[in-house]
Amino acid sequence: MLTLLSLGAFALAGCLLSAPTLSDYAQGPSGAGGAGIASAGTSAGGAGGASVMGGAGQGGQGATGGTTSAGASSGGSSAGGTAMGGTASGGFATGGTSSGGSASGGTSSGATSTGGTSTAGVGGSSGSGGAAGTGAATCTDNLQNQGESDVDCGGSHCPACTVGARCAAAGDCQSTRCTSTMCVPVSPSNQLLGRAHWTGISSLDNGSEPFRAIDGDVTTRWASGLAQAPGIFFTLDLGAPQYFFAVTIDSSHEPGDEAAGLDLYLSLDGTFTKAVRSASSAPTTTITFDNAVVARYLRFELTATTTTWWSIDEITITQ
Repeated sequence: MLTLLSLGAFALAGCLLSAPTLSDYAQGPSGAGGAGIASAGTSAGGAGGASVMGGAGQGGQGATGGTTSAGASSGGSSAGGTAMGGTASGGFATGGTSSGGSASGGTSSGATSTGGTSTAGVGGSSGSGGAAGTGAATCTDNLQNQGESDVDCGGSHCPACTVGARCAAAGDCQSTRCTSTMCVPVSPSNQLLGRAHWTGISSLDNGSEPFRAIDGDVTTRWASGLAQAPGIFFTLDLGAPQYFFAVTIDSSHEPGDEAAGLDLYLSLDGTFTKAVRSASSAPTTTITFDNAVVARYLRFELTATTTTWWSIDEITITQ
């Protein structure tokens, strides 16, 4: 009897000594949470996988859309225990802004799955900024806009233009005189027009240099080099349209070489159609206009015949 009790005690002690440890239990694989992608919203991760002990489920990672953290997920339950997934808060994103307007990004939610596998939600696209705005036109912006006839003047919004500016009507000019799209003065100032950009052109190849008639020196001259005849001409290009009240042709330093008779033509584009004035022979001839005229080209053309040359000592124009 004592022997049987001893054997039973020994067997019981053996059972207690061989009790299973935690490592004897099978451990299931951890479930990976699904990736949540959001540009302005929240995504949820997938559930953890089942195991005997319960593996830890890992939360999915949310995509960035400005500032974003991982999406939330929870692990799945198993016969051996419960796995707990990590948690994370959803991110947000905003679109860029521009001076013309603002836009915000879209939103999305991540998909939830079971069994340790998840499908990520797709975030919406962020909005684009609006077009930048522009400032309102003014009469001091150094631009010709808002119906102005010239830069920052004329039209119905800005002050009237000064002499020499472009115009479309008399009301665009302070002088209320608009001639050939240029504001002109009411009366002459008797100032000589500058000659820096002048060019002389002769109809004759055998004459002297045309610039001698416009060099500001009365002791030099342009000469025809042959007897005067109708059709011979001298053309003056001012370089740009100019306004003036009088034109003077000085031939006084060459007695007898003044024009026997001539016509004056004016043009803005180099095309001459009709004479505006005629003059008879004189050592110094001045042609005047009651009102300012505007021209770029002036042509002096002979209308009579004589045996002497035609010489021009100097041409002057008065505004």
